[in-house]
Amino acid sequence: VLDETDVLLAVPDALGFNRHTAQSVLLTTYRLGKPVAGYSRAYVTAGALLAVYSTPAQIGRQIGDELLAMLDKPGRPLPAPGYPRYFSIELNERVAHSLGLERGRADDLARRLAETTAETIHEESSDPHARTAAGSGAADGTKGIHPAGARAQPLRERS
Repeated sequence: VLDETDVLLAVPDALGFNRHTAQSVLLTTYRLGKPVAGYSRAYVTAGALLAVYSTPAQIGRQIGDELLAMLDKPGRPLPAPGYPRYFSIELNERVAHSLGLERGRADDLARRLAETTAETIHEESSDPHARTAAGSGAADGTKGIHPAGARAQPLRERS
Protein backbone atom coordinates (compact mmCIF):
# COMPACT_ATOMS: atom_id res chain seq x y z
CA VAL A 1 0.00 0.00 0.00
CA LEU A 2 2.75 2.48 0.91
CA ASP A 3 4.51 1.95 -2.44
CA GLU A 4 1.52 3.53 -4.19
CA THR A 5 1.05 6.30 -1.62
CA ASP A 6 2.39 9.86 -1.83
CA VAL A 7 1.50 10.79 1.74
CA LEU A 8 -0.02 8.81 4.60
CA LEU A 9 -2.90 10.60 6.29
CA ALA A 10 -3.19 9.49 9.91
CA VAL A 11 -6.76 9.68 11.16
CA PRO A 12 -8.09 8.95 14.65
CA ASP A 13 -8.67 5.21 14.43
CA ALA A 14 -8.31 2.93 17.44
CA LEU A 15 -7.12 0.02 15.27
CA GLY A 16 -4.81 1.77 12.78
CA PHE A 17 -3.33 4.71 14.63
CA ASN A 18 -2.97 4.55 18.36
CA ARG A 19 -0.20 4.93 20.91
CA HIS A 20 0.89 1.34 20.30
CA THR A 21 1.17 1.57 16.50
CA ALA A 22 2.12 5.20 15.87
CA GLN A 23 5.87 4.83 16.32
CA SER A 24 6.05 1.79 14.03
CA VAL A 25 3.99 3.54 11.36
CA LEU A 26 6.14 6.67 11.57
CA LEU A 27 9.41 4.69 11.37
CA THR A 28 8.19 2.62 8.43
CA THR A 29 7.00 5.62 6.44
CA TYR A 30 10.18 7.53 7.25
CA ARG A 31 12.36 4.65 5.99
CA LEU A 32 10.29 4.52 2.81
CA GLY A 33 10.53 8.30 2.38
CA LYS A 34 6.78 8.80 2.71
CA PRO A 35 5.52 11.80 4.64
CA VAL A 36 2.83 11.43 7.29
CA ALA A 37 0.15 14.04 7.98
CA GLY A 38 -1.21 13.65 11.50
CA TYR A 39 -4.09 14.97 13.56
CA SER A 40 -2.23 16.17 16.66
CA ARG A 41 0.91 18.09 17.53
CA ALA A 42 2.24 14.91 19.15
CA TYR A 43 2.48 13.33 15.70
CA VAL A 44 4.78 16.12 14.54
CA THR A 45 6.90 15.78 17.65
CA ALA A 46 7.08 12.00 17.05
CA GLY A 47 8.13 12.38 13.40
CA ALA A 48 5.20 13.23 11.13
CA LEU A 49 5.84 15.86 8.46
CA LEU A 50 2.84 17.91 9.54
CA ALA A 51 -0.32 17.86 11.57
CA VAL A 52 -3.60 19.74 11.45
CA TYR A 53 -5.28 20.00 14.85
CA SER A 54 -7.37 22.18 17.14
CA THR A 55 -6.23 23.02 20.64
CA PRO A 56 -8.67 23.07 23.55
CA ALA A 57 -8.41 26.89 23.52
CA GLN A 58 -9.36 26.98 19.82
CA ILE A 59 -12.31 24.67 20.38
CA GLY A 60 -13.37 26.76 23.37
CA ARG A 61 -13.12 29.90 21.26
CA GLN A 62 -15.44 28.43 18.63
CA ILE A 63 -17.91 27.35 21.31
CA GLY A 64 -17.76 30.87 22.79
CA ASP A 65 -18.45 32.38 19.35
CA GLU A 66 -21.49 30.14 18.95
CA LEU A 67 -22.80 30.99 22.42
CA LEU A 68 -22.39 34.71 21.73
CA ALA A 69 -24.23 34.30 18.43
CA MET A 70 -27.05 32.50 20.24
CA LEU A 71 -27.27 35.37 22.76
CA ASP A 72 -27.41 37.91 19.91
CA LYS A 73 -30.25 36.01 18.24
CA PRO A 74 -32.49 34.35 20.83
CA GLY A 75 -34.12 31.22 19.49
CA ARG A 76 -31.24 30.55 17.09
CA PRO A 77 -30.77 26.78 16.76
CA LEU A 78 -27.51 25.05 17.50
CA PRO A 79 -25.18 25.03 14.50
CA ALA A 80 -24.91 21.93 12.38
CA PRO A 81 -21.88 19.73 13.06
CA GLY A 82 -18.87 20.84 11.08
CA TYR A 83 -15.13 21.26 10.96
CA PRO A 84 -13.36 23.51 13.47
CA ARG A 85 -13.08 27.15 12.47
CA TYR A 86 -9.88 27.59 14.45
CA PHE A 87 -6.97 25.20 14.06
CA SER A 88 -3.21 24.97 13.81
CA ILE A 89 -0.92 23.40 11.25
CA GLU A 90 2.40 22.24 12.61
CA LEU A 91 5.30 21.43 10.27
CA ASN A 92 8.35 19.38 11.27
CA GLU A 93 11.19 21.06 9.38
CA ARG A 94 13.69 18.32 10.29
CA VAL A 95 11.49 15.65 8.74
CA ALA A 96 10.87 17.88 5.71
CA HIS A 97 14.63 18.23 5.25
CA SER A 98 15.17 14.47 5.70
CA LEU A 99 12.50 13.75 3.08
CA GLY A 100 14.28 16.06 0.65
CA LEU A 101 11.68 18.81 0.83
CA GLU A 102 13.46 22.12 0.52
CA ARG A 103 12.61 24.58 3.25
CA GLY A 104 10.67 26.79 0.86
CA ARG A 105 8.68 23.84 -0.50
CA ALA A 106 7.80 22.55 2.98
CA ASP A 107 6.79 26.04 4.13
CA ASP A 108 4.81 26.49 0.91
CA LEU A 109 3.01 23.19 1.50
CA ALA A 110 1.92 24.25 4.98
CA ARG A 111 1.05 27.78 3.80
CA ARG A 112 -1.05 26.50 0.89
CA LEU A 113 -2.86 24.07 3.18
CA ALA A 114 -3.56 26.91 5.61
CA GLU A 115 -4.74 29.24 2.84
CA THR A 116 -6.95 26.61 1.21
CA THR A 117 -8.57 25.77 4.51
CA ALA A 118 -8.91 29.44 5.47
CA GLU A 119 -10.56 30.18 2.10
CA THR A 120 -13.04 27.36 2.73
CA ILE A 121 -13.71 28.71 6.20
CA HIS A 122 -14.06 32.23 4.81
CA GLU A 123 -16.57 31.03 2.21
CA GLU A 124 -18.62 29.38 4.96
CA SER A 125 -18.26 32.35 7.30
CA SER A 126 -20.22 35.57 7.15
CA ASP A 127 -17.26 37.41 8.69
CA PRO A 128 -15.29 39.36 6.07
CA HIS A 129 -12.22 39.38 8.35
CA ALA A 130 -11.39 35.67 8.10
CA ARG A 131 -7.70 35.47 7.25
CA THR A 132 -4.56 33.35 7.36
CA ALA A 133 -1.50 34.18 9.42
CA ALA A 134 1.85 32.46 9.87
CA GLY A 135 3.59 31.79 13.18
CA SER A 136 7.31 31.63 13.88
CA GLY A 137 9.69 28.70 14.12
CA ALA A 138 10.00 26.74 17.36
CA ALA A 139 13.13 25.39 19.02
CA ASP A 140 12.08 21.78 18.39
CA GLY A 141 12.35 22.10 14.59
CA THR A 142 8.64 22.57 14.04
CA LYS A 143 6.92 25.55 12.53
CA GLY A 144 3.38 26.63 13.31
CA ILE A 145 1.02 28.02 10.71
CA HIS A 146 -2.12 29.35 12.31
CA PRO A 147 -5.15 30.09 10.17
CA ALA A 148 -7.53 32.25 12.11
CA GLY A 149 -11.24 32.47 11.50
CA ALA A 150 -13.83 34.99 12.59
CA ARG A 151 -12.82 37.66 15.12
CA ALA A 152 -9.15 36.70 14.88
CA GLN A 153 -6.87 37.54 17.77
CA PRO A 154 -3.22 38.56 17.29
CA LEU A 155 -0.91 35.57 17.10
CA ARG A 156 1.71 35.01 19.78
CA GLU A 157 5.15 33.76 18.86
CA ARG A 158 6.14 30.39 20.24
CA SER A 159 9.21 30.27 22.42
